[in-house]
Order: sequence, then C-alpha cells, then structure tokens
Amino acid sequence: MTRAAVVASPHDVVKRCACGASYTAATWAALVLVGHVDDDGERVELRNCGACGSTIALAFDWPLTVRF
Repeated sequence: MTRAAVVASPHDVVKRCACGASYTAATWAALVLVGHVDDDGERVELRNCGACGSTIALAFDWPLTVRF
C-alpha cells in the first residue's frame, strides 16, 4: 500500500500512525492483521501501518463498538 492510498479525510479517520498515515474504518480493515488482545470487554486490534510498517493499535468495546 502506498502512502497516498492511506491518507483520508480528517472526519473519516479512526486511527493515525506516528508516521502521519491516516486510516478510515475501511482502510484499517485492509491493513495486515498482527493480532488482537481481549481484556475485560475490550479488544485491542494490532495491525501494521501500510506506509511505514509499524504496529499500531485500535481499541474496541467488544463486540463491535469502535472507541475513538
């Protein structure tokens, strides 16, 4: 994935990497899944940034509610 492919409108962004790449729910789901951690009704999903390869995390209230 190129950096241009991961830039999103600010109102659509659910996660931003330290390198500056921004992800919407759709582009987040397309990233390589590293894994997840479940703890007390919360799921933290780990994916690799498409621009720099760093592992980034997004917390969810389990099941299915994204916490911004």
